[in-house]
Amino acid sequence: MYFPFIRGKQYDLLAIRDLCPLFSLNGNKNLISPIIEPVNLSSTFDSTILGLAASDVNFSIIINPKVGKPRVKPQDIIARIKEKLTGFTNYQIGYIIENEGGLEILNLLEDLDYNGFTLIHKTVLSNMDYLNAFSEMNSIRYNVVDLIKTGMRYSRNFERDSVVSLSDIFPSQKRNVDYSESDNNFLTEEHLFYSEEGLAGFSDYLTIGEPYSDGGFLPYAVAIHISYPETDNKIWVKHFVSNSNEDYEDTAGKYQEAMEKLIPWIDEKGLRTKALDQLREFYQRNHFPGLGSLKKMSIMNHIELVLDLIK
Repeated sequence: MYFPFIRGKQYDLLAIRDLCPLFSLNGNKNLISPIIEPVNLSSTFDSTILGLAASDVNFSIIINPKVGKPRVKPQDIIARIKEKLTGFTNYQIGYIIENEGGLEILNLLEDLDYNGFTLIHKTVLSNMDYLNAFSEMNSIRYNVVDLIKTGMRYSRNFERDSVVSLSDIFPSQKRNVDYSESDNNFLTEEHLFYSEEGLAGFSDYLTIGEPYSDGGFLPYAVAIHISYPETDNKIWVKHFVSNSNEDYEDTAGKYQEAMEKLIPWIDEKGLRTKALDQLREFYQRNHFPGLGSLKKMSIMNHIELVLDLIK
């Protein structure tokens, strides 16, 4: 199963919400379980979790987010869950294991009817008894383990079929102009091997990467990141970058420069996803949808590709 790790920014959430009809088709909902780390409790957050619930897609909502300014308070997230998900139980409460404190949050969950916990391990616990407070309250359904930060040995503390491997697969750059069009970067092959390794699934930060920023500044360059399969079904990413990157001016023109490289390439490759078809339509209409929509399309394309490859 694929567990895309979504920071709750507007266009990240919209990518998930807009894919809900796809999740409902051909058993896809049994292959995906998004993990949402809220950065605000917006109407988009509401419509996304309601869309997932309407499609009966399993997901996790983190109640102790570590990103966002100001950070959303756990009690506010839990109150929103109670308000919006009454009568729906096919979701987990997500909790980021950062230290051995903070368990008073669990007292706020007593009135919720949820499907256990998804624990995100980004640090090594020195005392595994700390987890007893979770298991005594509800089942620990998934242990999402960042294997780079914790090591493979740490994951052996958990039942194998509860472990989800978390990786930051995207080669993030500080500036869009720093992405190289000549480099096709290898992303992942986890979708090929997680099942035979006995894992519950795998997780990644999609084509965004783990580094988080609240900022919304205009970039010098427009970069579009497209995941695609190679002949061995491993997933790679190619970057399409604008040319006139000396200043902040004419973002729409920079977008057009990047698209003039992207569209011939995906057509040559014969790549078809809902997101790529939408990008083709934008190009044909000479329409600039905004940078947020480009990010959304990149996320949607990545998720749809993963779902196609793990069937």
